[in-house]
Amino acid sequence: MSIIYDALKKVEKSDILRVKADKEGRHSKSKLRIYFFYFLVICFGVFIGNIFFSFLSQPKGSLTKQIGPPAKETLPEPTEEPPLESAPPTSADKEKKLRESLVLNGVFFSENEGYALINNQIVKEGNLIEGATVKRIGLNEVELEFQGLTVKLSTNQ
Repeated sequence: MSIIYDALKKVEKSDILRVKADKEGRHSKSKLRIYFFYFLVICFGVFIGNIFFSFLSQPKGSLTKQIGPPAKETLPEPTEEPPLESAPPTSADKEKKLRESLVLNGVFFSENEGYALINNQIVKEGNLIEGATVKRIGLNEVELEFQGLTVKLSTNQ
């Protein structure tokens, strides 16, 4: 009986090992399926995110991308009216243009001489800047002469 008993024990052990192997095999296959599913979900999320952010990064007002060379702009057709002749610049226009081109940044004095900082350049009385001559430097203003006109620049502008 012992031979039969030993044979039955071996069969039972082999059956138990086979069942364990089947369970482990199924378990590893199910893990692979779960990992594959997660991988697909992540890829799909990246794809949708790419579409979303490319939509947001488009310039406003353009929903389509232009392919090929840029379109030629059409010029408006000339009108029959003759162009208006511009009046010669007046002294007020010259003064305004000079005031816009020159900025008094500051005034300072050293011993007996005054210096002005105009357009970030240091000038003193008698110097030229932008075609204008510095005539007088005061505490808060500088007097310039440009083509016979007297222009005053102030630090309070």
